[in-house]
Amino acid sequence: LLGPGPVAVVGFLLAGCSALGDAVTRLFYRMQGERHARGSIDSLEFAISAFTGLALYVTLLALTAPFRIHYLAVWALLVALPLLLNRKHLGQLAAFGRLALAPLPAVSRASALPLVVLGISLLAHLVLIPKPEAGADGLAMHLALPIRLAANHFFAYDPSAFLWSLMPMAGTFSFAIAYMLGG
Repeated sequence: LLGPGPVAVVGFLLAGCSALGDAVTRLFYRMQGERHARGSIDSLEFAISAFTGLALYVTLLALTAPFRIHYLAVWALLVALPLLLNRKHLGQLAAFGRLALAPLPAVSRASALPLVVLGISLLAHLVLIPKPEAGADGLAMHLALPIRLAANHFFAYDPSAFLWSLMPMAGTFSFAIAYMLGG
């Protein structure tokens, strides 16, 4: 879970989710008769489009989990397709990334306090990532489903084998997509 590979996979997944979510939200704007401005992306627009795309991918995985179709090539194509079809959004994402990583001006350092708190939290998580999972919930469910899905290319909703298989699993499915892609 360390190194550039998983970070690249998460970035690829977020970019694909954002491109898909942007296309869907623009479609909803068109259906309502409104025009969606295609200017630069701000953090709120990125969050809305990324979560919309992730929700669609998770729903697709939840509906197709019992079928033996979950291969790396299939999911890589599903995530890359919105990026290829929505190239303008990819350029906007690159500009948003450059802007997000740009140094803050000296006058707004006080407004950066939430980012400092977030950074400390992320550093704390980075220290805990190399530690092997030891919790019963994480080993029995949140890691078992992605591992089984990646190994067998399907997941049967069988409560006799996994009692938790009928529980809501959107978070676990989102982790499973990243796990299948190599993250």
